[in-house]
Amino acid sequence: MPGGSGNSVMCDLGTWDLEEAARIIGEGKRAKMDVCTVRCGGEASGAGETIASVNTCIMGLIGDIGVLAESYRWMGPSRYENVAAIKLLCNYKQHIRMTLTYKDGTEVIKDDFFLTCFCNMTQFFGKGLRAAPFAKLDDGVFDLVCIKAGVQTRGELLAILKQAPSGAHYNNKNVESYTCSRAVFDFDKPGVFNVDGEVVKHSGQVVITCFQKHIDIFADVTKLAGGCKTK
Repeated sequence: MPGGSGNSVMCDLGTWDLEEAARIIGEGKRAKMDVCTVRCGGEASGAGETIASVNTCIMGLIGDIGVLAESYRWMGPSRYENVAAIKLLCNYKQHIRMTLTYKDGTEVIKDDFFLTCFCNMTQFFGKGLRAAPFAKLDDGVFDLVCIKAGVQTRGELLAILKQAPSGAHYNNKNVESYTCSRAVFDFDKPGVFNVDGEVVKHSGQVVITCFQKHIDIFADVTKLAGGCKTK
């Protein structure tokens, strides 16, 4: 049922209309959807909480924007773009070491400075931003999108953010994407990131694991953005 400020999951489910969503539930139309577990502490020690995600996990600039923008609510919806522009002008970057596992079990390591990285189970986040245009809801993987820091001009970085509403950033030479069943993110120090629109603390490591078709959802399979074709 759509009820949030962005309703980004509802973009993938095919409607922002409350009456239509109620009708779909009443008719009992169903599908299955992936779920990710997100461990917010050291994997070896078992420290930190483990939460579930059905939409997106965002590290770096875009994750921090949600925290910083709260102090600028008087700007209205434009506060997110304004805060992003300010941080870009200040040469924002975050060092992240990522251990990525593909669905076939192959493991690779990426160690670099990034502007932002986000893991999407759905195609959208925010208010209609098509962050991961090829993501599917039931394929057992999440789409990881990374934008490196220090390899683009500030104008090029701003251009990437402007391309997000349509998904055109996927064709940008400065954007890298991966499909993973699991990923371990190691940071230089504790911090915060964004999980499904909520700010979450981490102790220096975040572990994300995808579970395929883990929950039943009410949905019209003919209107879905990505996958979920089995009732």
